[in-house]
Amino acid sequence: MSCAKCCKKFFSLILALSTISIIGFRIMVDYNELEKHSLFRVNQYFYIFFLSYLCLCFIFFIFSLIAATSEMPWVHVTVTVLSFIMMGGSILAIISIFAFRPTLLKPYELLFANENHTDVALKIENTTQCCGWKNLTVEFRFDICSHNTTCEVAVSNLLFNTQHTMQEYAFYGASILTLALVVSTEISLTNCDRADYDKLELRPIQNF
Repeated sequence: MSCAKCCKKFFSLILALSTISIIGFRIMVDYNELEKHSLFRVNQYFYIFFLSYLCLCFIFFIFSLIAATSEMPWVHVTVTVLSFIMMGGSILAIISIFAFRPTLLKPYELLFANENHTDVALKIENTTQCCGWKNLTVEFRFDICSHNTTCEVAVSNLLFNTQHTMQEYAFYGASILTLALVVSTEISLTNCDRADYDKLELRPIQNF
């Protein structure tokens, strides 16, 4: 294995680890913020996205380690495909901030419309300091709600405030950049491995 090839593999592994660190850190920050306000477990969209992305990061990490020590072209192809999938996830996360706001808020609205979820709705009111969903009158409350903000406004401000939105853009944008570099490096390594295999196949003929 040439020195240049070793450097490329090391560089690709560092990029992969950087990507996983960026995404993992962002997901943990978002999870803690949502959980603190009782907004995570009741929203299936966040739950599915976070769980799927973390599983994908783990698989990506495993194949990145294998690619760093393997001479098989298919391993680098697999890492490339996984990188594209993760780039799609990061792009989806960025788009959802402004394109899917009503969809992301819908699970919370349903909580306030379903009497079976009164306890969860009350918990959201207490943690986000709001009353009701679209209006301040809450029929299922047995006490007086003293907050002057509807929960639709409070939750929207929590999830889509300017600071949070810019952080999402920065972190997921950085992950897209590092993944693009991983793709470029892995394609280069794939071509190198194929060239090495071509030499091995031609060597017996040349010796003969």
